[in-house]
Amino acid sequence: MWDIKRQSLVPLASVQETEDTVIIEIDLPLVKKRDIHLRLVEEGLEIEASLKRCVQFKSWGTIQRSCEFRSFYKMIPLPTQVVPEGAKATSKKGILRIELKKRKKKDYKIPIIRNLKVL
Repeated sequence: MWDIKRQSLVPLASVQETEDTVIIEIDLPLVKKRDIHLRLVEEGLEIEASLKRCVQFKSWGTIQRSCEFRSFYKMIPLPTQVVPEGAKATSKKGILRIELKKRKKKDYKIPIIRNLKVL
């Protein structure tokens, strides 16, 4: 998919969960590591990456004749809350892998008190 106003393509992405980690893999061909920008926001993980060169589509579809894309953009909703500190991101051969630690949920125990005699 794409966003013509933003001149960006939407990259393929997969989200996996382990017991204590959320792992996201994103396909970012034609992108250098230094041109990738990641942000954790309330809505999820925002990915923006500039392409090394523009990608053009010419004479496709019945209405669209020419289109040019300069970047990738995607907002990925996360399945659970994560801890931003300690996040790891690696990029190899056009695949960006991000590992985020899940925020541990705290359980609160409620003490039960004895019934008092009422007069």
